Amino acid sequence: MYLVVSNSIFSSALIPEELGAEHLVFYTSKALIDAKTRYPKLEKLILALIVFTRKLRPYYQAHRVIAMIDFPLRSILHSQAITFGFPVSNNEAKELSIEKLAIYSDSQLITNEASREYMAKYPRMILYLDKVQELLKAFPTFTIQQVP
Repeated sequence: MYLVVSNSIFSSALIPEELGAEHLVFYTSKALIDAKTRYPKLEKLILALIVFTRKLRPYYQAHRVIAMIDFPLRSILHSQAITFGFPVSNNEAKELSIEKLAIYSDSQLITNEASREYMAKYPRMILYLDKVQELLKAFPTFTIQQVP
């Protein structure tokens, strides 16, 4: 698999090698607009990886795939916090082997309720917080912090 990221577009290609020859099997390309053009290169790369893996999930289940990129993605994923500028599901985070999760919110109420410093009083909020706690169990380490 090859991933290429620029300021306004990312592309990915699945090119398996068989009998010493490479053959294009699948290609994706996506134009980035608005705020996504301002994502750091790492976030664009991970977005490309997520889009690609969503489209080819059955292929990944049947074959070994090696990502060819000129970015130290493995060491970054294992040693640094990543701020996604787009929604990432719990399953996608597991696929990326994220072990440390840092959550930032501009809501003091939400961060204090999620970290159990405040007690939620509305039944609907209690349900949301129960879901948050359930999802957080997938991460060995996490922090929740309020930012201005």
